[in-house]
Amino acid sequence: MKYLQRRRRWIRAQKFWAWLRAKREQEYLDAASESSSEESEESSSGSDGDVKVLIFEGNPDARWVSPHSEAGKAAAAKAALDDDASGSGSATPVEDPGQMSMSPVQDDDSEDDFAPAKPQANDDSSDDFAPAKKNGHDDDSEDDFKAAPQQQQQPGVAALLGDLDSDDSEDDGDYDDAGSDDIGDSWLLDVAEPFSSVFASTHRRVGLAYDELMARHEDNASNHPERPERITMSYAELGRQGLLEKVQRIPPRRASAQELCRVHEARYVEATIQLGRRCDAIVREQNLEIIARLKQWLGEVAMRENSVYLNEYSVDCALLSAAGAVDAVCKVADGTYQNAAALIRPPGHHAECHCMMGFCLYNNVAVAAAAALHHPTKPCKRILVVDWDVHHGNGTQNMFEGDPRVLFCSIHRHDRGNFYPPGDGGAPFKVGVGRGAGFNVNVGWDGGGSGDGDYVYAFDAFLLPLFRLYRPELIIVSAGFDSARGDPLGGCDLTPKGYARLLHKLIDLEPSRGVALCLEGGYNCISVSRSYAACVGALLGAERPDDDVPEASLRAKRAVAETARHVAPHWPKLHKAEKRCRKAYMRAFKAHLALAAAQPTPQGGEMDLEPPGFGWSMPAFAASIPLADDGGGGGV
Repeated sequence: MKYLQRRRRWIRAQKFWAWLRAKREQEYLDAASESSSEESEESSSGSDGDVKVLIFEGNPDARWVSPHSEAGKAAAAKAALDDDASGSGSATPVEDPGQMSMSPVQDDDSEDDFAPAKPQANDDSSDDFAPAKKNGHDDDSEDDFKAAPQQQQQPGVAALLGDLDSDDSEDDGDYDDAGSDDIGDSWLLDVAEPFSSVFASTHRRVGLAYDELMARHEDNASNHPERPERITMSYAELGRQGLLEKVQRIPPRRASAQELCRVHEARYVEATIQLGRRCDAIVREQNLEIIARLKQWLGEVAMRENSVYLNEYSVDCALLSAAGAVDAVCKVADGTYQNAAALIRPPGHHAECHCMMGFCLYNNVAVAAAAALHHPTKPCKRILVVDWDVHHGNGTQNMFEGDPRVLFCSIHRHDRGNFYPPGDGGAPFKVGVGRGAGFNVNVGWDGGGSGDGDYVYAFDAFLLPLFRLYRPELIIVSAGFDSARGDPLGGCDLTPKGYARLLHKLIDLEPSRGVALCLEGGYNCISVSRSYAACVGALLGAERPDDDVPEASLRAKRAVAETARHVAPHWPKLHKAEKRCRKAYMRAFKAHLALAAAQPTPQGGEMDLEPPGFGWSMPAFAASIPLADDGGGGGV
């Protein structure tokens, strides 16, 4: 009953704000009709790149609105009549749908604050987490190496999710409708027009961060799989498919020490930047003997690290890579772009706070997520990081495992701790610590061969219901393509259409800020280039693949059920989704037993009751989790 009352108040509040917006638009139009034709000509004239319509030119508080709205169409028609009357012959600029920018009258009327418990519009500046001091985005590497000030006490799940977890409404049992409200999002778009989400646009503004200078990081001494062609061939593939002309380039720069110190230790940042300066000075001298000695010394340093190679340009490329991720994410967070992609290297998700690891120097995605959390004007409160690289994103997990503002999800090969990085860091029982318990999700495959059907099943069966409950404002994808078919290290079977399908599912969550995609691994350059192009197409709004998805394997259902078993206790509304995953696995396992029993058994041998690679007992698992509904909380 309380929920229905709260819902009615929220609906009335939304109708009031819609009426108030319409009233203000009408006031602006009435005032605009009184303005002189000379003022209208001056304000509406400009460069061809000006794609907005100014309402009420004589008002110092005037604003830009979309010409596709009623107010924009009326203003454009009036400007055209004024031009005809004055004989100027100039036409009102027409907005390109791909460049559409729609801003509300008030900054505090944010579209991402549609929580039922908060009928009034909330200002982003009143977030529970105060942003850090405003930092510049320049290349100056001589910033002080002081770590960022300690963050304020972080609230738990209930504080972050508002009253959503207190919703007593029952779920219909279908995980595709998990977390949905009685009134759909389409009603919100109708009421809020013309201030609806930019996702309503047919064409999406997408930014691309890329710099060919990142190709200078290479290992000439051996045929290392992390080579420059990973990004150069991907960039060429974007051009071949005609995608470069549809995206907007983000100017390259180098990350500052302040940005890096938010997630890395200050002494590590200082040491690497000093190394980069020394290498740059030696390269400028162009002394071949000294450069040869430098390369030898860098090789010795890299041998002491964990699966990393270095040359004289490595640190500079890592700074470019980290800044590319930061700019792609922050320009989505502040509304410059609806979505963005960062074609960067070296990768970053293995880098720890104190050391380089696994081809990674700086943790690009972690640095970018921290920058979005501390954005000077529009800090994010809930960020979802999805890592589909075939290797576990150990560095990103360790940096945010205690922070409920970041929900980290990694889908990777685990092989019972034998796949890189070795150990139990990527095990399903690693769900976070402290206030971040339940905000760390690991889906680990036991063995190779996982394909489109396995990944789609993991998303649909458990991950998407969790993401809907979390309601992320911003989604960052650690897009490693070493799980693609033909990769020499991954051994999985994902296709470009499979990656695009996963990204479409994340875009369908409609985060209020947008989606940013950052390149991680992937060592078959052809697979990487085609998969990356498919993802950029999805960010631009390309049609989703409509072909059938293969059935998920038994191993995939086992892995998802195991993950759900550990994560669901921290999210009571995931009880039904966890039970569905458990039942789906048990049905598949019984079918496997029946198939194995029907096959002839070798003389003197024993029947294989479990697929190879399983390190646990199905009967024990079934005994530990009863099938009957234990009366847990309803929900997804």
